[in-house]
Amino acid sequence: MSILHARASGPGSSRSAAAARQEMIMDRLDDTRALTLRAHATEVLSGAAGTEVFCRSGCVWITQYGDHRDIIVTAGQSFVLTLPTAVVLSAHRGARIELRQTVPRRRAWRSLLGWLDPRNGSAAARELSGRLRHWQDATGGRDMRPL
Repeated sequence: MSILHARASGPGSSRSAAAARQEMIMDRLDDTRALTLRAHATEVLSGAAGTEVFCRSGCVWITQYGDHRDIIVTAGQSFVLTLPTAVVLSAHRGARIELRQTVPRRRAWRSLLGWLDPRNGSAAARELSGRLRHWQDATGGRDMRPL
């Protein structure tokens, strides 16, 4: 799983975008990753099927491309991502979450078959990432609000 896009705006977001992106890339050898989403921050994940999103504090809004539901996870709750498509995580007031790999990673040939899925996560993630970047540029760096 990789985090494709990390955006945070508002007070306290003084770090460079390159430093934030480097910090947010998930190590494929590690099965658990702790993340802190600042207020109005958004993360876009790719290839996260089988990953459990556990909320330590705050509240996280989860949207999976191809799933008609929007999932809201509060402190102490978790949700397992089921689709190999793009996933958007957002926090209105900030949140601390853990991303845990709950199932063994698929073999390479199964991952390649996922690319044939019409809900292909990589194309959707690129589109979402571009839209988020464009939206923040259009707002002049002001606070981003969850949709």
